[in-house]
Amino acid sequence: MTAFQEGNRHVVECIDGMRKPLLEIKNLKTYFYTDEGISKAVDGVDLVLNRGEILGIIGESGSGKSVTALSIIRLVASPPGKIISGEIWFEGDNLLEKSADEIRRIRGNEISIIFQEPMTSLNPVLTIGDQIMENIITHQKLNKPRARRQAIEMLKLVGIPSPQKRIDEYPHQLSGGMRQRAALLRTLMEERPVILMDEPFSALDALTRLKLQNLAARLVRGATVLLVTHDPWEALRIGHRIYIMKERPVRLSRVFLPPGTPPRTPDREEIAAMYAQLLAHLVEKRN
Repeated sequence: MTAFQEGNRHVVECIDGMRKPLLEIKNLKTYFYTDEGISKAVDGVDLVLNRGEILGIIGESGSGKSVTALSIIRLVASPPGKIISGEIWFEGDNLLEKSADEIRRIRGNEISIIFQEPMTSLNPVLTIGDQIMENIITHQKLNKPRARRQAIEMLKLVGIPSPQKRIDEYPHQLSGGMRQRAALLRTLMEERPVILMDEPFSALDALTRLKLQNLAARLVRGATVLLVTHDPWEALRIGHRIYIMKERPVRLSRVFLPPGTPPRTPDREEIAAMYAQLLAHLVEKRN
């Protein structure tokens, strides 16, 4: 496996032929219709998300990263947005052919998403403990006292101070970093086949962001994750593969394959070299 490959779907499948794609996007086009005209936010994107891998998508602001992720679960605001054409295959079904009720069930049971602002991932009228315990009780069949003890241990594990107190607090009572930790825990406890992470750490301070990147890399190990970020280093730390999106009309232009197992550290020579490649490719002018 080489450290750098040209970005197209067929190359990626050949590189990792032992894995079966869980999610595949083919020629996706999502446009926005405004008074100023048509904005081709995503224009012919192809990508493959293999089972059990973390795929990072990076690019400049406005490059269509988040629109691609939102298109997968049909959360693009309409109007003005509209998925014009393409295919999004998940577990043998084209999600773009599903009814509104069917896609809601898939969002509820198959594909979860963590947004940049954790308040959108947490229920504001339930305590943090109730939201985490609900998934423990559902998936591990524990009674409420045992689920509460486990939830406290998990809050402690992710570095939330005074977990015995915080478990009974509501999302608005926690700091941004603590909310993002709780949102990450809640989403992972749902044990859904695919996790979409849309700029999950960008609103945090640098130190908290670094800690949560390390935590996320450990907690999602073995899960299937699509990580959307503008930060090349974040993608390098966490991802098994990295796609780069260039400016509009948006297309995937390169695939990077970082060596080693995430979370990665910058003291490896090949990681530093790849980081330089990522930065250079992001800022190079279009031909």
